[in-house]
This record gives sequence, C-alpha cells and structure tokens, in this order.
Amino acid sequence: MVIAPTLMTDEVVDGLVEQMRQPQQRRADLRAQIAANRVGARRLAGLAGRTGTERLREATGPRRRGTRRPGGRGGRAGAHP
Repeated sequence: MVIAPTLMTDEVVDGLVEQMRQPQQRRADLRAQIAANRVGARRLAGLAGRTGTERLREATGPRRRGTRRPGGRGGRAGAHP
C-alpha cells in the first residue's frame, strides 16, 4: 500500500489499521514509528541549531561517499547491501 503524504492524525491511523490484519498491533507499530520520527525531527532540529543548517546539509547530503539513492545505479530499491 502506498500512502500519499498525509498528516498522521488518530483518525488517519484508525482508517489505515482497519484495513490491515491485526489492527491493534499495527496501530501500536504506527504510533511507535510516529513517536520515533518526532524524536528524530527534534534531534535534527537541535543539531541544525548547533551546527547550522548548511553544515548539516553538507554532512548528510547525497554527495557523501558511499551513499546511494534507492533504485539508483548499483542497486535496486529496498535491497540490502
């Protein structure tokens, strides 16, 4: 299932999990992923505040050696190295 970019409100999560097997378990999984993303966003914002957004962008951008985009040359999307 591909989901368009959507604000993950409780109503959206409920609508999604009702279409899945074991909806209570999927609801818990989605809430954990949402919480982890929020923590990551706060930490990235803090890092950007300390180092500056341009320095952070340079350090994490696709120009870094060894970084491949999914589906790009040398691999397929979702493949593990």
